[in-house]
Amino acid sequence: MARLRFPNDINTLKHSGLVAMAAYKIASLSRGVIDPYLAHTYGLFHDVGKLFIKDKKKRYMHPLVGYRKMMAMGDKDIAKICITHPFPIFDMHEYIEGYCGDDFQTASKIKEILKDMSSDIYVELIQICDKMAGLGKYTTIEEKYEYYLKNYKTIGIEITQRNYDSWLNIKNKIEKIINTDIYEVLL
Repeated sequence: MARLRFPNDINTLKHSGLVAMAAYKIASLSRGVIDPYLAHTYGLFHDVGKLFIKDKKKRYMHPLVGYRKMMAMGDKDIAKICITHPFPIFDMHEYIEGYCGDDFQTASKIKEILKDMSSDIYVELIQICDKMAGLGKYTTIEEKYEYYLKNYKTIGIEITQRNYDSWLNIKNKIEKIINTDIYEVLL
């Protein structure tokens, strides 16, 4: 099996560590519904694609790069996490295209892969943990929504609202499983 060699990308590693810790903490409260160790692993590897992209302006490609790297290593489950984690609605093509900027070729490849994907509790757990994890602390979904409205105006308010609604639905679903407010667990 090929070995991964990580470049000196401290921010990605810090963020991935926070996502992994959040996923582990939440999964530990699921009474066996979610495997904490698997959740932790998915959190660690969800942004692995970023570690292979030197040009920071092309970081939007990380879901596709991570997916391809993990598929090449034979890990379909981590590959699924890599390609799905930024997209709470797999068939919201406007968001995928906005996410990829003017790179319609990458957007098209991501859309093609996502059309055959289905969500599951691990995908949703990593999506919510990714949204809540920054570099050194956790934030609320509401704060993340405000951040997106302020900093990603090209995506559009309606699309941002649909993503926000999806994040809240995922948060509520996981809270029913763990019978606890995620904010009480992480904040």
